[in-house]
Amino acid sequence: MGSLYKNHSSYFFRNKVLLSLTIILFLSSFAVSPFFLNRSLLYNFNWITYFIIYTIVILLSFVLCHFFLISSRKNQYDQMLNSLYSNSRKIFISKYLFLLTIFSSLSFLIAAVVVLFMFIIFKNNAYNFIYFLGIFISSFFVFNAFFWIFSLFSGFSKSLIYKNIINVSLSILTIVPAILSRSFLDKNSENETFSELTKITEVSKENKINNYYVAKNSYQNLNNNSWSSFDLVNTLYFIPITIFNKLLERNHDISKLDNMKFSTYFIKNIIKKQKWNDANEHFIYDLHTRPLVSYDNGELLTLIKQEIYIKKSINQEIIGKIRTTISKLEWKKIALSDDEINLIELLSGKNNSLVQYLRRDWKYLLVNNDQLQNLIIDSFGLEFWNLLFEFYNLYSFNAHLNIDIKGSDFYFEKAIVTNSEYDLENEINEIDKEYLKNHFVRFLHDEVFFNNYNSAKFAIKLADFQKVFKDINNQNDWAKFIDENAFSLQKINDILEGIYSFSNEFNNIPKLKLLANSSITKYYKDIIIPTLTSDPSLNFVYTFLVLLMIMITIPFTTFKAIKGEI
Repeated sequence: MGSLYKNHSSYFFRNKVLLSLTIILFLSSFAVSPFFLNRSLLYNFNWITYFIIYTIVILLSFVLCHFFLISSRKNQYDQMLNSLYSNSRKIFISKYLFLLTIFSSLSFLIAAVVVLFMFIIFKNNAYNFIYFLGIFISSFFVFNAFFWIFSLFSGFSKSLIYKNIINVSLSILTIVPAILSRSFLDKNSENETFSELTKITEVSKENKINNYYVAKNSYQNLNNNSWSSFDLVNTLYFIPITIFNKLLERNHDISKLDNMKFSTYFIKNIIKKQKWNDANEHFIYDLHTRPLVSYDNGELLTLIKQEIYIKKSINQEIIGKIRTTISKLEWKKIALSDDEINLIELLSGKNNSLVQYLRRDWKYLLVNNDQLQNLIIDSFGLEFWNLLFEFYNLYSFNAHLNIDIKGSDFYFEKAIVTNSEYDLENEINEIDKEYLKNHFVRFLHDEVFFNNYNSAKFAIKLADFQKVFKDINNQNDWAKFIDENAFSLQKINDILEGIYSFSNEFNNIPKLKLLANSSITKYYKDIIIPTLTSDPSLNFVYTFLVLLMIMITIPFTTFKAIKGEI
């Protein structure tokens, strides 16, 4: 047996075509690198990593079987062995034992290449060694499985042409359907969906930050969207795939995974009741934005520089003009230059959700944070600091009137939401109360004026106004009336409906969108826990069928080898 092993080694290393093909196919395993180095590919196309390995192993198995079981007859290598040993069973077993060495060596090298890139992503992780063993064992198993399958079909005919055709066909039939089944798979992003998925960031008094995922609308369980498919790649490489999914779940935010059809995982959203701590601060962000409340001062300074300071030509003159403008209750575009308009829109966050978040959370970010103030002054100057402070803080009510109320000159649809929700039984927001009392409705002599940004102001007679609001005679009566009803958003909405009734064909009072008036923690009772699970097509039934086929193949193939048919 030892001399046969040496003969096989000599045959392998002296056969330039065989050796070249083996080396080329092994080097092809480096094709997995993009699926580790690119995060999008790592998250959403990681199945292709295992498909590449699977394809390489099958092709290597085919090449080795071809040169040791088929072309060896043509090049008289088998005739030489038969003349020396005259024992077909012994020759076949020696070939298999030699190929076991090649299979294990190639499996080791392929696993080493893959784990090399794993270490780049998951540094100093003990699971990387287990992952290496998983790739090694799975590849070694695939080598052996397809060796016996190729050997079996090679024994059905003594024709070398037939043997080549059937084994090439087998290779194609085991590779092409795998990728085609994935390509045409109608895989939904989730089998359990939520509408308007968003994120609540909780900041404790100790400045500890936790993110929770919530759904604004009701939870819908759509089990009929679950999917399953016969997938040999997932079946044969279930060990490394399972380990990889565990690493992915532990080290990455799985809420950012798109769960595409070429991934190895399946995302299941679990709903859980949440008891919020009212002593903590809560902020709502879209799913893919890093919360500004988690930024350190250096990162906030960089954000202000990149998103505001360097975006426009900001000088002392224009800062002075803008500070004068924002100190007024009403900002008229027609009275401003293009540079002034552009700077106001820039500070408002038009087409920039990060600046919108900055404006929304500014007061919290500046609480007990003199360092940030000093950094802004040192980096951009005192005048720029004053501009930010006045726009986002001192004159925030003026900004609200001119940016957030529909119909105002600088109004635009916001990409973000406030840190509150609506509660009809709760008191209205202080900013809304101030606006309704002193700006939305104005009394002058025997007329009542309504603030209508679209067509300036229009008036009705006080007598007509009193047909709806009987006891209101002047501004003080109106302010007192609002104060008395401000405890309930529902009450204020009823009052506004009375105001809207004064609209006519010539003048229309646009409906106000009042600010949210209740804590988000009162609205969101449940949180969503995205859970990563293995692909449903990954099950042991398929593995059992493959093992059963191999168990049937081995004795049948060995019997044919003894008869000299392989």
